[in-house]
Amino acid sequence: MFSLKNNLLTISLLLLRFILGVAFIISSIDKIINPAKFLEIINNYNLIPTFITPAVVIILPWTEFICGLFLLLGILTNSAAVLIIFLLLGFIFGVSINIYRGADIECGCFGLLFEGESIGLHTIIRDLIMMFFAVALIFLNKNIWKIERLISKKIISKN
Repeated sequence: MFSLKNNLLTISLLLLRFILGVAFIISSIDKIINPAKFLEIINNYNLIPTFITPAVVIILPWTEFICGLFLLLGILTNSAAVLIIFLLLGFIFGVSINIYRGADIECGCFGLLFEGESIGLHTIIRDLIMMFFAVALIFLNKNIWKIERLISKKIISKN
């Protein structure tokens, strides 16, 4: 019975890593391909000084992409999950402020899947669910199918 429980946990963690990794890769693609549109979306949030937004347009999507890729490949998964939590906290903050302001603006979250989607409570709920996934990955980490685990085993076996 313990083995079945352990296998279910293993499969669940791999599934969470896959879902979160794919979500962040998909989220980044449209932003990377179309930075001008992403710049407009960021400026619509009216939270960041406009002289900083060009740097955000470059850094944010690549951070999302790399974190998602690292989760998929099992590279520095805890670090990627922590960074994703901070990104999601920032997203929740930005969306919450603009919902409070009554702004009807495009989310800019998943351009390829939900192009033109306005922000709303559903955006916050989706981000909270992804944050839960990231927290679960950190606290239930079992080093399953991680490249870093394979590398450390090879290093130890050589010594």
